[in-house]
Amino acid sequence: MTHTPAIVQRWCAPNDTNGNPRRAFVIWSSNGTLLDVIDEGYSGKPQWLRELADLGDIKVTATEYREILKQSAARE
Repeated sequence: MTHTPAIVQRWCAPNDTNGNPRRAFVIWSSNGTLLDVIDEGYSGKPQWLRELADLGDIKVTATEYREILKQSAARE
C-alpha cells in the first residue's frame, strides 16, 4: 500500500552546542502514517512541501529530534 504525502509539521529543537539549527520537516500521510523526515539544515522549506497541509511548528527536545531522524533513516 502506498501513501501519499498530505501533511507536514516542522519540529524545532534547540540549536546544538555550535549554534547549528536542529529543525526537521516531518511528513505524514492523511491517515497519520509517518512517511519521511527532512532535516531542514540551512536550506529552508522545499517548494513541494508548501503544497501540503501545514500543522505548524512544534518545539521538541534534542532527543526527540534525533529519534525522529533515526526513525526516518530506519525506513530507508
